[in-house]
Amino acid sequence: MLFRSAAAADAQITLTQGTNFGIDVAADGRLTIDLLGGIWILPAAGGEATPVTPSESGALRPRWSPGADAIVYQQRGDGQQRLWIYRFEDRSPSEIGDGGYFDQHPAWHPDGERIVFSYADDLWTVSREGGVASPLASPPGAELLPRFSPDGRTIAFTSDRGPGTSFESLTYSRFQLSLIDVAT
Repeated sequence: MLFRSAAAADAQITLTQGTNFGIDVAADGRLTIDLLGGIWILPAAGGEATPVTPSESGALRPRWSPGADAIVYQQRGDGQQRLWIYRFEDRSPSEIGDGGYFDQHPAWHPDGERIVFSYADDLWTVSREGGVASPLASPPGAELLPRFSPDGRTIAFTSDRGPGTSFESLTYSRFQLSLIDVAT
């Protein structure tokens, strides 16, 4: 697969392996990808990938912070999905949140201080420093893949509003785009 970075239009990065992997582009053009169970960083101009986590650690869905000083991702282990953050300041990963069993789909608030994620079919937020997560008031149904609007006032997410659905019974064809106002 070939990916061309918008920040460095002349750079080409060739991946020779990978299926269903996540990718995100930092404000400075660097890339982060999940590949073979690990999180990797690639320079904006191309070159060698640097591991952030060990391969086969079950890490996936990396997202750069707005200031490109950290990466949040989900990691599988012990039958659970947990949120982790890698801070470039101290070059070490740490778990954030209060240890839900299936935390997934993390995304940053534009201020870089909060993270929204899906847990048990609902949307939650947590500080980038960790601590107890807070549920968002959200309509019934499964809520996945949240993203803040650029001004941080709205969250867009995929949802299934059908009656009597559960996470286990969902199919992607039944999902729709939904919005929730979080400014009030």
